[in-house]
Amino acid sequence: MAIEGKEISGYKALDGKNCNQYGQLFEEGCSYHREGTITFGVHGNGYHFCRYFEDTFRYFPTIPIKGAFFPPYEEVHLAKVIGSGTIVESFDDWYGYYHLYSAENLFIEHILTREEIIALALKLERNSDRLERFVSSFLLTEEEIPLFMRKGATITEAIRHYQRELNLNYQEKPKQKKLGRKSIEN
Repeated sequence: MAIEGKEISGYKALDGKNCNQYGQLFEEGCSYHREGTITFGVHGNGYHFCRYFEDTFRYFPTIPIKGAFFPPYEEVHLAKVIGSGTIVESFDDWYGYYHLYSAENLFIEHILTREEIIALALKLERNSDRLERFVSSFLLTEEEIPLFMRKGATITEAIRHYQRELNLNYQEKPKQKKLGRKSIEN
């Protein structure tokens, strides 16, 4: 469905260098415009974004997800955006993803820090589908996991499966160790 003459706020996931999957760099405070007919999808035309921040990690997961469209990213940034001009709305009813958009114009309002992403997630309701989607696609640190364990049995189970059983946890990039040679004595 095409929407004209309306602005829609949402979120866009970017890689660790603030680029989309096609290598285009996005900067905070900048506007972007796409020419041509706006369509949604992998081969669509327009700037894709989602109304709900947790849905962006479907396209930029940090956890290996079976059946995911893309392999996991080491680092993901999240931009708060405003889409305008011609906007095409889409959804994936099968998996429960709604309010997915492709816009002619996109304004990057703010690029969130990891702390801001975690704060947004902590505001979600206990045992909600939205929170479950977040913990199943965004890799948490050992320090962050207990914050979400208080969010109900459904979320605890999702954390156990996606964060613990896969034996993955987000870690700051380790400092490279210098390897020395051990001398051998005869």
